[in-house]
Amino acid sequence: MKVINSIQKKEGFTLIELLISVTVLGILSVIGLASYVDYSREAALESARASLKSTLYDARSRALSQKKPASCTNASEELKGFRVVIWEEDYKMQVVCNVNRDIFAFKKYGINIRKSDPTTNVNVFFPILTGAAGNDYSITLESFGKTKKIIVNKAGTIKDEE
Repeated sequence: MKVINSIQKKEGFTLIELLISVTVLGILSVIGLASYVDYSREAALESARASLKSTLYDARSRALSQKKPASCTNASEELKGFRVVIWEEDYKMQVVCNVNRDIFAFKKYGINIRKSDPTTNVNVFFPILTGAAGNDYSITLESFGKTKKIIVNKAGTIKDEE
């Protein structure tokens, strides 16, 4: 009978190999989670900027259309324009007839709106016919150290600024 030198065959992984694999997976997971959190914060801020810009465009468009909304109930009420009123965490659009009437309001949780004078609110007014804003406005939205800026110039042009 021949003596066969049997070499033990290894099956499976060693403890060191398993520890290295788990460590690499953990590091990749942490990096992925941090990237996702950063992306979601950036997306929330961009969504808030798009929503505010949309409201500004809507107010300007309504002013240019000169269509008197149903909220100006009296026939004697004269439509003067549309206004977007901006505070630190929320904003609203108003129709301006003989009195101001709210059309809708938004609250952006976690997004701060910074203005040049923090003690007052910003009133971006778009009068009928011209749609011009009358003043230059710079509105900065901030969240988690990131900022997005909206510029409204005297002519009523609304644009982003990075």
